[in-house]
Amino acid sequence: MSETQNSTSQKAMDEDNKAASQTMPNTQDKDCEDKLTQVALALVEDVISYSVKIVEEEQNPLKNIKWMTHGEFTVEKGRKQIDEYFSVS
Repeated sequence: MSETQNSTSQKAMDEDNKAASQTMPNTQDKDCEDKLTQVALALVEDVISYSVKIVEEEQNPLKNIKWMTHGEFTVEKGRKQIDEYFSVS
């Protein structure tokens, strides 16, 4: 086989291989894509969950109460602060 024929044959084989690789999905690429999709879905679920939590906290904000120290604590003062914490403003 001459050099020109060999070169032409190689080009034809390369073209065939390229066409086949484009039509047949690579299983490694598919596995990688599936794993990437799973990670992306998990990330989106976490972001949505966190966003919902933030919105709920904005609708029902926690009160910032200055709690007494253990030295100041009495049963009566403790009950009063707990009532204050749970009371609706």
